[in-house]
Amino acid sequence: MKKLTKLLVSIVVALYGFPLSAYAHFTTDMGDFYGGILHPLTDSRTILPILAFAIWTSQQTVKNAGRMMLLFIGVIPAGAFIGFSDTGLTPGPAFWLSTLAVISFLTIRAYRPALPFALVLTFLLSVYTGYANVFEVKARVGQSMLYILGLCLGAGLLVLYIAGFILSRKAEWKNTATRVSSGVIFATGVLFFLLEFPF
Repeated sequence: MKKLTKLLVSIVVALYGFPLSAYAHFTTDMGDFYGGILHPLTDSRTILPILAFAIWTSQQTVKNAGRMMLLFIGVIPAGAFIGFSDTGLTPGPAFWLSTLAVISFLTIRAYRPALPFALVLTFLLSVYTGYANVFEVKARVGQSMLYILGLCLGAGLLVLYIAGFILSRKAEWKNTATRVSSGVIFATGVLFFLLEFPF
């Protein structure tokens, strides 16, 4: 029980303890590569779906989780290239919150779909991750390839670390902890949504 408490406290502190939007755009100060690494880790609209996806991935079989993580990292550049092109698409707040809601719901239910369905969801989230991380900063990015490489590294390592950490645990509390964590992530997303886009 102490481990579960420590894990939940760590997640809450990580989500609520840092003013994420204040540090969301590092590209002009630290270079394009480091900006790509840091942006998905510091912007609430990109880190919350990534965290929820990492937790959901950890609930799959090890083989399927590995495939999902590789696909996630491999498809991010496609979304980023779409973001750098002028498509006119805007990932609005309703789309962001619905994406977070779907992944959080799957995690809370500990849903293990057939591999093709899991890969389709992974593909869509990966495209969204690439696009959303480029959408606001593309005017400030000088070398897009360096930014995309950093983006793949930052988002990919976050998913690999969290999912790998959870997959390596054998404790009986793991199922409960992942479900509760996903609920906290979704509640945080709703809070950010309401604070940023008040009705």
